[in-house]
Amino acid sequence: MDVERLLLELSAMDSNNFIGSLGLGEREGRVACPLVRRRHFGLAHGIGRSGDVAAVQPKAAGSSLLVKLANALVLDAVRGCGVRRAASALVLPVATGMAVTMALLTLRAARPAARYVVWPRIDQKACFKAILTAGLEPLVVPLRQSSSGPGQLASSADDIEAASTDKNFAVPVGGSIVFSTSPEAVRSVAQMYPGRASASPVVDIFATLLYQGAAGLAAARAQRKAVHAHLLRALTAWAERHGEAVISAPRNPISIAVTLGAICGGGAAEGAEGATKRATLFGSVLFARGVSGCRVVAPGATKSIGPVRFLGWGAQCDDFPCPYFTAAAAVGLREEDVDAFVSKLDVAVRDYQRLVRRERAQPAASERPAAEEAAVAAGGAPQAVAAALVTEASS
Repeated sequence: MDVERLLLELSAMDSNNFIGSLGLGEREGRVACPLVRRRHFGLAHGIGRSGDVAAVQPKAAGSSLLVKLANALVLDAVRGCGVRRAASALVLPVATGMAVTMALLTLRAARPAARYVVWPRIDQKACFKAILTAGLEPLVVPLRQSSSGPGQLASSADDIEAASTDKNFAVPVGGSIVFSTSPEAVRSVAQMYPGRASASPVVDIFATLLYQGAAGLAAARAQRKAVHAHLLRALTAWAERHGEAVISAPRNPISIAVTLGAICGGGAAEGAEGATKRATLFGSVLFARGVSGCRVVAPGATKSIGPVRFLGWGAQCDDFPCPYFTAAAAVGLREEDVDAFVSKLDVAVRDYQRLVRRERAQPAASERPAAEEAAVAAGGAPQAVAAALVTEASS
């Protein structure tokens, strides 16, 4: 059956779309703009009821059925991706950070005396802010570099796992899924949500999984693995050409890190501060060339989140020895995208080196006239300089 037709049939089961229906309440699925109505397939009631995002809503039978079907499809997808012990899954109309917050609030309700979350340092703001938003205190465990990862201890604990829908299933940002080996744990998360919720993330994941099917989802996963291998080969060759190296991380099947010490090292005279400045500039040049999502990690960067200040932000530790960049072989990336990216890396290195030579040729700030110094200060941000260079190179 055509996916759009199915969504319209589900929509026809909601009371706001009944012929002759009279809604005397404040929330009756009214939509003023025809474009908005078409965008949502007439599914205007939302999902859930006050106090349970997965509850059936009597005047929105179609939307309620949509939720049940979407949750079943997601559970099947999670199992198909390797989490075979998953017993229940739930689509949440919030992005992953808020899903983690809801999971923590659920655990906190079960253990009111609990105050702390043990958090191995991973430099990602959303998960750390999720802990603070839940009113809990993070205990940061510093990480250290090691050639072998720590052992894993399997237990029978019923975890709640959260995952984004956009990263894993290629849908617009706005939704997430939670799943667990315990149906009761997932039910508790659903009951933690206050009020009704938007049906849009549910529609997105429902339509996408129907469009792909189990075979399409498996093919997307297989393609991602193949692209990761291609990206690793391409970046290894690129690094060898430029005197850099791929940072070994055999347990990371998605992201690849490449050093920038030879390209962006500040040199003995400039030290770590110079390396940080150079790495930031290189990231700006990449962005100006249309490359997004490629993170450049600069040594010495700091970040404060709530009461905690992190040194070496982005590197997961205080004192990583050199700058580097990362690239991810995410779902949907193609081999031709990888080839284009590596070509732009070469161009970025050339443009970056031109910028550095130009900067070093300029007199020091103390030697420049006041008017010239003011002009440099006004337009000397790395992003502005990189954008100007791209414009110059293109003309």
